[in-house]
Amino acid sequence: MRRGRWWGGITVLTVALLGGQAAWPAVTDEVAVTFREVARAFGDAFPAVEGVVVAVDGARVTLDLKEPGKVFRGMELRVVRRGESFRHPVTGVILGRYEEVLGSAQVEKAEGAFFTARFVSRPQASPVRVEDLVRITRGRILVAVAPILDLTQSRLDVKRIPYLLAAALERTGRFAPADPQAVAELMERERVRTVDLLSRPALAVQLTQKLEVDGWVIPLLAEIGDGTMVDATWVSAVTGTPLFSRRHPLIPAPPQLRQRFPWEPPR
Repeated sequence: MRRGRWWGGITVLTVALLGGQAAWPAVTDEVAVTFREVARAFGDAFPAVEGVVVAVDGARVTLDLKEPGKVFRGMELRVVRRGESFRHPVTGVILGRYEEVLGSAQVEKAEGAFFTARFVSRPQASPVRVEDLVRITRGRILVAVAPILDLTQSRLDVKRIPYLLAAALERTGRFAPADPQAVAELMERERVRTVDLLSRPALAVQLTQKLEVDGWVIPLLAEIGDGTMVDATWVSAVTGTPLFSRRHPLIPAPPQLRQRFPWEPPR
């Protein structure tokens, strides 16, 4: 899957959104500013959390987490088991331990100082047991941004909007988005619509495996009340089900963005 500095051309894509109409720059900048806020909220939803399994009851596990204040219902943690240590081939110094990924634990509720979670096993993995570790990685989280669902009457070229959201996620330092073009091409080949990712969990998991990502972000643009809202939903790579969403109103662009050239009159 293509990753890396694909977002270097975002400025060009933003200009392409304008469609040659003078009123569009402000609208486009509003979307870009709003996506930065949405991306920041998503970054806050993935704190680095670590803990241990303290009880197992079928598909339910009880977790003891180090920073419970950062944990919320719907959070998904990876469950791993430490194996043998591995050493430096010359010095013999222990460099770390091998790990087996067992599956994931989706937090359902807090019970005192502990959390109950639903365990979803990885295919052909060992059964979960007490003392297995759980965590959200401190590294970047791999994510695919789906083409946006536009439920408004706007004239934006919505095919380019996922680039803005993916770039905003990249710049948080918490995510490593797949190339939106590669995501769109895969969905086109598989004849999958964005709405299908929300309604068909097995399909979402299937495409996640092909993209080699940890989850989907499904963006939606809609008129709610008197304003336009950007709604982004995180879909699990393990179960294909929505875990949480973040919603933000479309933010008016500041004057310095609306006035794109010094010789333009302020808008």
